[in-house]
Amino acid sequence: MKNEITPSDILPSRKLRKNLAELIDSNHVGQAVAAIEDGLSATRRFWSPITKSFVDEPDHKTRLDAAKTILAYHEGTPVQRVLTATESFESLREALANATHSKEAQQLLQGLDRQHTQ
Repeated sequence: MKNEITPSDILPSRKLRKNLAELIDSNHVGQAVAAIEDGLSATRRFWSPITKSFVDEPDHKTRLDAAKTILAYHEGTPVQRVLTATESFESLREALANATHSKEAQQLLQGLDRQHTQ
């Protein structure tokens, strides 16, 4: 028997989530918003051997994460598409082979070849 991890092993219990929700007040929300706003102007510091001093530069990853968070809450998160294969690898290989040999796939591939050679 495998040691499988279930969602209940990872996610906090409902009781714990409820207790955490009770601990969050409007002050925490304001601090969270301020932290996201600070992220928009985040910088990172590194040692420059050329100038022999610390140099600050924009931390683009943190800035982008902050911007995405703001947009996600303001506009809504973008639609994400997920493809899940539940069959065996061999079944998937057969399905892909069948799909590539279909009439529609052949027409599509021929059209792509024509576009590529022009």
